[in-house]
Formats: sequence, C-alpha cells, structure tokens
Amino acid sequence: MIVKELIEQCPVETVVSEVLTLCCVDENEQTSVRGSYTAFVENLKKRQAVETEHLLLGIKDIEETKEKIEILLYACKDLHRFLSGDPPRIDVAELDAFSPEDMEQLLERVDLPKENRFEFSPWNEVLGYKLDSQNLNDIGSLKFAAAIVYEMTFWGFTEEEAEAERKRLQEAVGESMLLQNYSLEKEEKHSLREVLKKRLLAVAAIEKYGTNTNCF
Repeated sequence: MIVKELIEQCPVETVVSEVLTLCCVDENEQTSVRGSYTAFVENLKKRQAVETEHLLLGIKDIEETKEKIEILLYACKDLHRFLSGDPPRIDVAELDAFSPEDMEQLLERVDLPKENRFEFSPWNEVLGYKLDSQNLNDIGSLKFAAAIVYEMTFWGFTEEEAEAERKRLQEAVGESMLLQNYSLEKEEKHSLREVLKKRLLAVAAIEKYGTNTNCF
C-alpha cells in the first residue's frame, strides 16, 4: 500500500476530526481550520502519486500519559543496509535499569538509518511513500493518515507556503544542515532516556515492519 491508497480509503471528515486532535486550535478558529484541512485532504484524493522507494513507519509512544504517534521516513535502500547489520535488540522497558553512562554508550551503538523529514517533500511524492499493512493495523489507519496529514501541513496548506518556509530556513542554516538541525533540535528538547527510547522504538519498528513491504 502507498499513502495515496490510505488517504483514499479514509473518510475525509473523519481524518480531519482526527487531525484536529493533534492541533492546538482555539475554539473560535475550529471551523476555519477544519475547512482548510477538509479542502487539503479532498485535494490529496485527486492528486497522482509518485513512488520514490521510501517507506513511512509509525511508532507509538506514551508522552505525559498521552498517546503519541510519530511517523518516520526512510529510504528503502537505507533500511536494507541497516537490517543487514546487527542492530542492538533491547526492550524499551529495560531502560529504567540503565545508568546515564550505560544509556550514553548504548546511544552510540544505536546507529539508525538516515531519517528523512517529509514536511518539505513534494506532496505527490508523499502520496507515493510505501506503507506496511501490519504497521497500519497496529497504529490504526485513521491515526496514521491523520499524522501524515498533520506533518504535510506543518508549514501551511499549500506547497508554495512550505517552499517559502524551506527557502527561509535554507538561507538561515544552509541546505546541508537544514534537515540535520531539525533532528538535533528535537533531540535537544528531550532527555537522554527519551532520545534513546525513540531510537529503540524505531529499531523495533524497522525490524518488525521493514521487510514486510516490497522495499526489498
């Protein structure tokens, strides 16, 4: 399955309602924002998908008692190289027994394949990203679709808005550092345990779902 097929099978209003649970929107703006998301999802259903040999994986975590879904994007070739190695196999539940020093050492060993950001990706390409059916079932198709839509519209509801923001950031930090800075900024906001936890969840997701698709 690809993202376009997922979007097509989900009712627009249901997806939009789920996306709104991910947003911090004032009550007096709910109607306007709902309308923008509705138009966006309807537009996606009409677009053609362009496949680029990339896979989206969803990981589920609990953050401050609230369930959080994070969508990770990997190139199929990078997943293949990663799975050909020997990634550490440690259950997230075991982290509580680790000292900070142990966590730092383990963090150095968890060398994930390059994670790509898709906020700035052409929308036709996002629609062509591969999905794993078991991953969709485990996360929930509706939650998965909503998380994708939320990421796609992070910088606005048009590709022109996203491109303008990308250019602004590129001028500020340079093209080569743009995506890297996003990852570093995210990790700096979290504790060592949280960073390691996310990486271990990503390893588990890659091993569980990465070989189920036609990436290989």
